[in-house]
Amino acid sequence: MASSLTLSDNALGLAIYKNVVLFDIRGALEVAHIRHIENTYAELVKRHAQLVLLCVARRSVAVASVEARTEGAKLAGRFRTAVRHMAVVIDDEGVVADLYRTLLRVFSLASRFTRIKIYDDIAAAVQGLAPMVDPDSPAVVERELIRNFERLRNERSSAPARTVI
Repeated sequence: MASSLTLSDNALGLAIYKNVVLFDIRGALEVAHIRHIENTYAELVKRHAQLVLLCVARRSVAVASVEARTEGAKLAGRFRTAVRHMAVVIDDEGVVADLYRTLLRVFSLASRFTRIKIYDDIAAAVQGLAPMVDPDSPAVVERELIRNFERLRNERSSAPARTVI
């Protein structure tokens, strides 16, 4: 099953595969991105009791604006109970990438949102979340998520957000 691309621009690629939201963070997120994510979550929770998130970012990604971070915190609070698991991959190596992973772990503990798990690579993240995906076998899900994430990563567009849910 192919994922549904809902957004692709220079800052964010967003796609859906069953109850999984795939994020490819490419640049600094703006408020419009956060609102698009919120609309995507709202539509998905109508069909799925629990969402699973796969978020991949590179260390070179700029920090989002203050307004976007504020909206993101509100979004996290609104959908806190709907998110079963959040897999985060810092798609890089070295000291700075390790620092980002450590900061995410500290954030996870400080916010008491213990459903965040940080992975070293996409394959490990997919393997960890595959059993939580509706309703295929984990092996099928792993293969499909890897394939769909590669499609998302290769999709680059400066077109405005489009919803295909």
